[in-house]
Amino acid sequence: MASMATARITDWIEVGEVSAERDPNLQHYFYDAGVSASIVSNPKEYLLLGRKGAGKTAVYLHLISRPSAVFKKADRIVGLSLQSYNWRAHHLLSNEQRSGGFQHRDSWRFVLCVEALRASIKYFDEEGTDAPAAIRKASRVLEQLFSKPLPSWLDLLGTKLFSLATAKLPNLSAGEDGISVGAGEISFEQVKQSSALQAQLNSNLEALTSYLETCLESLPNGLRLFLVFDRLDEAWVEDFLSQSKAIISGLLHASEYVLHRYSGRIRPLVFLREDIFSTLDINDRNKLREDCSESLRWSQDAIDRLVLERINFYAKRAGKLSLVNLQEIFF
Repeated sequence: MASMATARITDWIEVGEVSAERDPNLQHYFYDAGVSASIVSNPKEYLLLGRKGAGKTAVYLHLISRPSAVFKKADRIVGLSLQSYNWRAHHLLSNEQRSGGFQHRDSWRFVLCVEALRASIKYFDEEGTDAPAAIRKASRVLEQLFSKPLPSWLDLLGTKLFSLATAKLPNLSAGEDGISVGAGEISFEQVKQSSALQAQLNSNLEALTSYLETCLESLPNGLRLFLVFDRLDEAWVEDFLSQSKAIISGLLHASEYVLHRYSGRIRPLVFLREDIFSTLDINDRNKLREDCSESLRWSQDAIDRLVLERINFYAKRAGKLSLVNLQEIFF
């Protein structure tokens, strides 16, 4: 390593950006000590916990790049980063007849259904095969209600979704047609100020979700859909904490429900700060941590390996020899 000593290491040494979102080279030196493969391979797990700054977003970006060492060929991954998410609009979907963190479970069930349906339709299109009849019908129902092509959940949340407050839904499970949506869009303020609109919105949302969940039962066993949620702490602001707790608790309840219902064919993965998790209104929180989560924690050896991966990427790019250990930087 003499050539490393004679060269000015400060001329080329880098370790990448502090923020994973801003690092264009992250895929070249990503390292997480195996937590990505561990959570994907365990069909009981749907929660990744880590301290603020532990690298959850880096793991999220790694997973949505669909690394072949982690996923199977038929797996499909949907990234749902909730940065700039309309949390206050989502709060209007609360079912106040429920408690214990279940007020928002059903609205998140709908989110998971919409994204799973979109991902499955894309999968069948890419494979050049026909989707099951129930999947095709469910997609047409949502397109009739909202727009074509089927919009993402982020596009739906707001006036498009609020239009369900005036919709007349037939018995979808019986195969009835004739969906009727009231004229004009329904605004956030209209729903916020009307308990009747909120009640009708939630009633229609529940009926539609139940129908979609039944349709998704026809997904083939070889297909796994991973719905990965990141940046849940974006709603963690002073004047919205109680609402945030309820919404995030609802996502965890919905994730567990969907995971079990579809025996792992639909796999929500929720990335969450440990300090936020510790405040949530969830029964048996410690059991959930033990049975259904992975923790992103770093030993000194793992940190050294992570830094070394980054430095050696830039060493190679500068035409320098790779370092075997970090101590070589100082000699």
